[in-house]
Amino acid sequence: YSNQIVYNNFPWPQDVSEKQKAAVEKSAQGVLDARKQFLNASLADLYDPVAMPPALRAAFLFDLYQKYTTLLPAAEKPKRARKRKTP
Repeated sequence: YSNQIVYNNFPWPQDVSEKQKAAVEKSAQGVLDARKQFLNASLADLYDPVAMPPALRAAFLFDLYQKYTTLLPAAEKPKRARKRKTP
């Protein structure tokens, strides 16, 4: 990670065709181009799911990212200890 370029974790298959590779490169460039419109914004501002600029949301493929991340199993919630009744 750096303040110049940041990519989220991306599920990358092992066998990628040149066409698929070119499509990913094009999308990545779209993200960089969209971010150039907001040079004074922090990464927190740019990637806030609620306040993300529309140009970046479109380039970032946010819906596809969300689809992939929601397929992950949910973290197990810690069990609360039950209080014992005192006699």
